[in-house]
Amino acid sequence: MEHTTSINKPLILGNYYYGGGEMAWAWYHEHHADLAIIGHHELSPRHQIVQQLQQAITKRDDKAVYSITVGKPQPGEKSTINAIDWLEGFSDPPEFIADRDLFIKNRIFFSSSYYNLILKSINADRETLLPSVRYKANLEGPLAGYMRAIDAINDDNKHKAKLISATKNILEVDWIHTNNEGHKYFIDPDESIYEQTISLLIATWSLFSLTCQEDDPQQYLVIAEIPKQLLSIDVDPMVGKIVYDCISLLKQLSITTTLTLVLSTEMLFPVPELAFRYKLLFQTKDSDYDLTHNQSNRESIDPNLIKDWDEYQKFSGLWIDDITSNTEDGVIALKVNPNMFEFWDSFEDIRVE
Repeated sequence: MEHTTSINKPLILGNYYYGGGEMAWAWYHEHHADLAIIGHHELSPRHQIVQQLQQAITKRDDKAVYSITVGKPQPGEKSTINAIDWLEGFSDPPEFIADRDLFIKNRIFFSSSYYNLILKSINADRETLLPSVRYKANLEGPLAGYMRAIDAINDDNKHKAKLISATKNILEVDWIHTNNEGHKYFIDPDESIYEQTISLLIATWSLFSLTCQEDDPQQYLVIAEIPKQLLSIDVDPMVGKIVYDCISLLKQLSITTTLTLVLSTEMLFPVPELAFRYKLLFQTKDSDYDLTHNQSNRESIDPNLIKDWDEYQKFSGLWIDDITSNTEDGVIALKVNPNMFEFWDSFEDIRVE
């Protein structure tokens, strides 16, 4: 059989818990392009699984993987995305374009949310600094309106320099290109919730713009790790809405483009709300779906998995498919491979539903 190095093959994640062979995920396929990995940051293998996904796919295509990662920025080769500046140079689409309203809504969301967060992070009042922002929809994107409004601020205003600097930060967005885990954009956990949300927004905005800029569709795997506190019910409502909308927009891209989204999180929210097809569930703790202390939740899970988790056998998990019509495939216990995921290269890619 001819050897293939294509990334458009299912990934073998591990073995069925009760025997019967290996389990694979057709991650690249349009009907299988979203997955939420839910688990405690220490009691589950969530981070190892993310790393295995990064390494397996990057080994075959070092342009395919983009990860929004919680952690201190790491050294590495800069990979600059200038697609935001490029995309904002276009006018709103003509009325006959099918997704026109959605495109306009998304561009307005990014610019408006970005400067709202910047102003919040520096304790500045939007109504004072940017009371009314307009853009010429037949000539440009919303960002141009903000740039003019910032330019019009009095030079002696102490916040003007920060707003100018913030604008420069989105015209060229620097990701870190690693040797074997693709591209990474870091959310610093020591920063304020507003600065963390700014990082998530910039990463999402640059990826949205990049998918618009591509002439030849590239198969992407985007892994979004969301800080637990940004999904908390007690978070600032403005932050909560922007975080939700960022995840929603990435989920939207998994439907409309050749992008697959993996959400890595300790929280169940907003996975059901955004109708993720797949969930890979491990032990959770002190989250909105607690499988350590909440007895009612524990009783809803296969008792053998609960026993494994209590004995720190963290690679036992539950694969949930919320769309399949085959009830036997809806909830599957499995043991994830703790070493390295493998491609199912002999798989013949017929129509997978």
